[in-house]
Amino acid sequence: MLKNSKGVGLIIVLASILLMVAFASVGISFTLSNYYLVHHIVDGTRGFYLADAGVKRAIYKVKSGNFTSETWNFGGVDIAITINPDGSNYDIISVSTLGSLNTTKTIKATVDSTGKLLEWQPE
Repeated sequence: MLKNSKGVGLIIVLASILLMVAFASVGISFTLSNYYLVHHIVDGTRGFYLADAGVKRAIYKVKSGNFTSETWNFGGVDIAITINPDGSNYDIISVSTLGSLNTTKTIKATVDSTGKLLEWQPE
């Protein structure tokens, strides 16, 4: 047995605590990065479908003879809808921005004067 082993127990305990803190910080970092990733994916999916709803609202407006652009609030999210005449067709741009990360989704579409969808392009 060692003659001067009084501080060895303390060093082992401190090293063990340091190791546990290191593992805990890695676990917390992993959890937080997954949390932000999931929220970004969810916001992106919601933004996509909200922008698509904006296109559908613009098509309804074109069918009704109302060609004014607007900012539409749907479910607490603002959707900027732009309707631009292009000859006998109408170009529609729908942009939704939501979430703490300000996720923005844009969909461009072209419809004819009857509201028939000619082109639909997410960005």
